[in-house]
Amino acid sequence: MTKSLFVPDQNIQYSMKEGGPIVVAVAFLMILGGVAAAAIVICGWNRVKSVGVDWKRGTASIVCR
Repeated sequence: MTKSLFVPDQNIQYSMKEGGPIVVAVAFLMILGGVAAAAIVICGWNRVKSVGVDWKRGTASIVCR
């Protein structure tokens, strides 16, 4: 008998659940980084006023100074 009140469930493979959120987070950061890089290429360094992403429509808006 175990002496701990917290025992991991033996029926669940915890390592299998970690991949999905990590892949989604990396994809999210790649999209935002790509939009920021495109804004710098389009407007020039230090000339970007704002960058926005509309996830519902799948569009990005870039406003230059």
